Amino acid sequence: MLGDHLGLAQAKRERLIAEDVTRAVIHGNPDRVMEQAKLLDESRLVAQKRGFTTYTGKHQGVPVLISSTGMGTGSAAIAIEELRELGIERMIRVGTCGAYLKDAGPGDFIIPTKALIDGPSLRYLSPNYLRCLPPSDLPDWAPMSEGFVFIEGFSKVNEVMTRVLSEELERNGHQFLHRYFTGPVHDKDVLHAWRTEYSLKPFELEKLKDQVRKLAIATDMETGVLYTISHMRKMESGSILTIVDFSADEEKVRAQDEALGIAYRTSLRALISLGKA
Repeated sequence: MLGDHLGLAQAKRERLIAEDVTRAVIHGNPDRVMEQAKLLDESRLVAQKRGFTTYTGKHQGVPVLISSTGMGTGSAAIAIEELRELGIERMIRVGTCGAYLKDAGPGDFIIPTKALIDGPSLRYLSPNYLRCLPPSDLPDWAPMSEGFVFIEGFSKVNEVMTRVLSEELERNGHQFLHRYFTGPVHDKDVLHAWRTEYSLKPFELEKLKDQVRKLAIATDMETGVLYTISHMRKMESGSILTIVDFSADEEKVRAQDEALGIAYRTSLRALISLGKA
């Protein structure tokens, strides 16, 4: 057993989690778990431990689990591994990201086709990655490009997510116009270490950032480790990210909030559709 950092093993022993739950939505932010759980039938809080929050319920009659992972690769890896051990077979991340694309703005969506990884995720592929370059015998789902390691997403999941998101965006009643983009994302390891004003070598960091921006369309902190673990543990997974701007004005914040609601519905519908595909 990996441990019970999320409190899921105890919840299962207490029969708060059904044996047939194989689908999960994950969020970095526990507040969003509580918001999305409102969309479930028979929704109930089953675990709250170490800052991780988990709800279960049903969507279209199908059991679903919604859980938080915390921020960053290290915390997310613990949550994803323990969810897999619980029996989860399909997992979708609902999160936020920063855009590298000039045409994309707050309230738009990114569906990552692959993730450029650095930092802790590389430990799965190359245990001594801090001292040695990644090996040349990486699996097919971890190709290298321009000296960076990418983790491939899951095409079937992305196809379903794109279809469902398109349907959601075509519905009437949205206050704002939302667009979506597909492509590689950069999975940051330490968020603020990528700020030049906090770096001991700002010019070197800026050069690195320019390289990465040419290879990815957006950046988040958990998609890469989700894809990595999913390949290794035989799961299907996907990610739907809302572009946010922390300096956004009130109108853009409302657009971001509306987009998150669309992402909540999209992820649940996609999870159910995947099971039927």
